[in-house]
Amino acid sequence: GKVGGGKEPCLDNLGHGSVVLNERNKLVAVLGSGAFGTVYASLQPEGRCAAVKVQRAGEKYAQVTLDEIELLRRVAAAREDAAKHGDMKGGDCVVELLETFSLPGAKKQMCLSFEMLGPSLLDLIIDFGYSGIPVQTVKRLALHALKGLDFLHSQCGIIHTDVKPENVLLSLPEAGLQAMPSTGIPAWWAKNSLHNKQGARKLRPGWTWSLETAQLGAKLVDLGNSCLELHHYSEKIQTIEYRSPEVVIGSGYGTP
Repeated sequence: GKVGGGKEPCLDNLGHGSVVLNERNKLVAVLGSGAFGTVYASLQPEGRCAAVKVQRAGEKYAQVTLDEIELLRRVAAAREDAAKHGDMKGGDCVVELLETFSLPGAKKQMCLSFEMLGPSLLDLIIDFGYSGIPVQTVKRLALHALKGLDFLHSQCGIIHTDVKPENVLLSLPEAGLQAMPSTGIPAWWAKNSLHNKQGARKLRPGWTWSLETAQLGAKLVDLGNSCLELHHYSEKIQTIEYRSPEVVIGSGYGTP
């Protein structure tokens, strides 16, 4: 059924595709959750899979989401301008926002729909047993991440402020992102993951063997903590485990 009233979708219904948001996003699986909300795989009417982030209800979360939407729209405008000139300038290395909407009847509970991507760089590191990723793959993923950062800096005037392995997602071949006819779950996720006790999709050990790792791409995601170069929302940035020395000592931050 439809969802509102500040509640997150009922996980029990996901396998039946009975939870539909905004009349076009049929939720089919939980991809993950965090402090600000939950990300679902959704099947859209045209057969495309998307990743829908349902933010938690409340004024605090709503304002963070509005700030993120503003930045993502700036990214979209810069990407469109770059495409007109025949040079993406790294715009294809930042996640694409598809649409935004609010849950009916909810207290400022907002949703963001993104292009479907693969697992994170952290997932890749873990599946290689923390023993190292092939050098050519490291070079390729690093190049994509740096191109995405340069695009944010030079074309959008945005500072990400929270770059970490969890916020670099792998871009998979189109065939792997097609919906499975029976479940609507993207083919790659259906093949390489299982449901855990919380109802979310959990990657199978050894899933990296299903990838052509030398051909992987990567995109920066999660601009929820980002800011404009000329308008810092906070001087306390970065996940604490990855915090840089200049931020720790309060010496300020900016683009290169």
